[in-house]
Amino acid sequence: DMEQAVRAFEQVIQKVPDSWAAGRARSGIGAIYGVKKEYDEARRTYSLLLRDYSPDGALCLQARWEIAKTYQEQENWEQAISAYKEIAEYHPWSALGLASPLVVAGLVHQHQGQPQGVDAYERAVRTYKRLVAQAPSKPSELQAKGYLAAAYQGMGQRNEAVQILAELERSS
Repeated sequence: DMEQAVRAFEQVIQKVPDSWAAGRARSGIGAIYGVKKEYDEARRTYSLLLRDYSPDGALCLQARWEIAKTYQEQENWEQAISAYKEIAEYHPWSALGLASPLVVAGLVHQHQGQPQGVDAYERAVRTYKRLVAQAPSKPSELQAKGYLAAAYQGMGQRNEAVQILAELERSS
């Protein structure tokens, strides 16, 4: 029973509010609300998690991703796009943060049309070029280049995408 699970998670939060377990319990409550399609409650829960457990980067990243997904599920594209942009800003070197500019570009292209979609892919290309230049390590640089190639592909600039992919192949 999901309500029983929510109550059990709430007990964990009450008993050990500043613990690792409490943060995971808050995330579990948000996930239950998401499954139940109670998206406002899910977002409220994940927002509390962001407020109360901000030092836990991985947990906050997942909470931001779940918030974005709730907006996407409700076809609230503007808020979903905003949430994915926030992920890219706060967690640029995480797998979800690296993927977010492409997710944004895809959503914009799909729901706002061709001209805005091209602009969004161009922003993604600029983001990935900046990340490549600022990469903290060679593996991070190569990962950002992979996303850069995908952004060029999304723009229909296949020659640029192939060039980046050839660079990646030479680097491996």
